[in-house]
Amino acid sequence: RKMSKSLGNGIDPLEVISEHGADALRFTIVSLAPIGLDVKLGFDKQQNDFLVGTRFCNKIWNASRYILMNLTDGSIGDISGLSPDLADEWILSRLQDTIERVNNDLEVYRFNDYAKDLYDFIWHDFCDWYLELSKINLYGDSLEKKKTAVATLVYVLSESLKLLHPIMPFITEEIWQNLSQEGDSIMVAPYPSVQKKLENPSSSQKMDLIQELVYQIRNIRGEMNIPPEKKVDIVIQTKDQKIHTLFIDYEKYISSLGKVLSVDVRDAYTSDSKCATSVGKGYELFIPLKGLIDLDKEKARLQKDLAKAEKELDKSQAKLSNEKFLSNADEAIVEKEKARLDQAQVNIEQINKSLSTLF
Repeated sequence: RKMSKSLGNGIDPLEVISEHGADALRFTIVSLAPIGLDVKLGFDKQQNDFLVGTRFCNKIWNASRYILMNLTDGSIGDISGLSPDLADEWILSRLQDTIERVNNDLEVYRFNDYAKDLYDFIWHDFCDWYLELSKINLYGDSLEKKKTAVATLVYVLSESLKLLHPIMPFITEEIWQNLSQEGDSIMVAPYPSVQKKLENPSSSQKMDLIQELVYQIRNIRGEMNIPPEKKVDIVIQTKDQKIHTLFIDYEKYISSLGKVLSVDVRDAYTSDSKCATSVGKGYELFIPLKGLIDLDKEKARLQKDLAKAEKELDKSQAKLSNEKFLSNADEAIVEKEKARLDQAQVNIEQINKSLSTLF
């Protein structure tokens, strides 16, 4: 329903600010407002869209605290003259891509795309991936690698804060002051522009492969119900020498992000025990399951889940084949039932795949 004074269903921005903060309000409104479309906005127990902005603020704040904890005297975001690792090169290159995209978004007034591009880079690339990878060098033995990691963290955070400042002025100013950057305020700091020398397509291609492999390992761990505390051994089969070298050289990334005990890369592999498998771009992944899970318990669990999914499927099929239900029910309810049917089919397919892999 449209917001209306007579209906009394408007959202008071002061109430939102009181509960979530001004930056969360600004970010949420901008990110949900594509050009020419009405916005479905909720601020109640059933639907509180402002949680998106709140969680993003928390993510930025926690990432900044982690970086500030690792600053030493004289640590600044000066990345010149350092020897970057693959992850350092990759995040700096991704930053340049993001700067180019968000500046283009602002030029054509697509503010929702500007917000989304910054959200994707900061939340996923910077926080989910680079911050985790930076721990390898921050807590390693090499002082040079630690110095490079700290400088890269500060530089990327600093540039990200500048990009965010127009939409989230308060949290960016607060963090900027704690970073002890030059100048009185982030408000008058130079706005980021693309640094061509930091663009590195090669590092992006390599990291894409490593990320794909880590996603596959995580998916298998989830599908096979492997306990989080247990590390896995993986075998990678590939005839591509570049992929072979990449996975060997950056075994530390795979081990850290995928909770992997050992990485074995071979030209050919034949297993003598049950393995979970997955196919990537130019390679095949095998995870031997012996000792990781109790096969009898896992089989019982999967069969129970299969029976439940089949019951859900039958229930949805019965409803959707009932003409009375289709003619009387609201369109939204019918669509919801179709979504349940689709999800049940996906669940059955996944469970059968797991059963065929294990047994």
